[in-house]
Amino acid sequence: MIKKISFHKYQKIDALNASSLKTAIKSPAHFQAEQNKKQDRKAAFDFGTAAHILFLEPDKFKDSVVMRRGQRPKLPELTEPIIRTPDDMPTRRSRGFQAFKKENPEATILTHKEWDWYHAQKSGKAILSESEYQDLINMSDVMQSESYTTAFGLLNDPDGQAELSFIWEDPDYGIPCKARFDLWIPSLRIIIDYKTTENASLQDFKRQAIWKWHYDMQAAWYCQGAEVETGEKHRFIFIVQEKIEPYGVSVLEISEETLDWGRKKIDMILPELVQAQETGFYPGYPDMIQSF
Repeated sequence: MIKKISFHKYQKIDALNASSLKTAIKSPAHFQAEQNKKQDRKAAFDFGTAAHILFLEPDKFKDSVVMRRGQRPKLPELTEPIIRTPDDMPTRRSRGFQAFKKENPEATILTHKEWDWYHAQKSGKAILSESEYQDLINMSDVMQSESYTTAFGLLNDPDGQAELSFIWEDPDYGIPCKARFDLWIPSLRIIIDYKTTENASLQDFKRQAIWKWHYDMQAAWYCQGAEVETGEKHRFIFIVQEKIEPYGVSVLEISEETLDWGRKKIDMILPELVQAQETGFYPGYPDMIQSF
């Protein structure tokens, strides 16, 4: 099944995805812990979301991204009730703040700036500081320059379809699976994944992609979903852009050998997860002395 749905609706689909599968590399116990963990919204998430919207769904950028002046504040842990400091008390250093805090011992108290960012975050929009917003504009200018016509051409392929959700059933275990493609170009049988990073060189990305982020698994997972739904094998290409000057761009295709390595990881992990889900027992690391 291929659907054009919001990310919120995609998240609600009860199915295994590549991100959760990667946590099981450590152990089924780590997979279970990740499923139960409340996800914190981080600045990197907002920046990455804004970049995806700008390059993949630019018509939605104005209504989906907001800018706030100054640097992003670090919000305290939020528990109800959440209240704002009075008008004459803009910061925690303001006179009377400690007394105000004692008067509201059960409340999460936010300063004026924190309150503004908190409400912007509640809107569901990606929030950027001024400097982050400017970086994004600079990245767009670089992407559209003559230096990176390959990346720009792929992102703007007339047959490209952005943010599609693929839902399928694993052919071996019958479990529900899902993936959300940044960009799918069906006529070329290509899946595009756009990443922002600090170093987009082939050597650095390759090292990080395989051993730290396990993007080989992601690529194999997405390609499996595309093949199950279309009956055709697909290529998987990363478009990687630096989020700091000079905002360089690399177009990096996952080789068949690397895809095969990703498939082997999945084939190793899935049986353990299926067994854990059936028994309700999610083992951790081996309870034994291990040599290395």
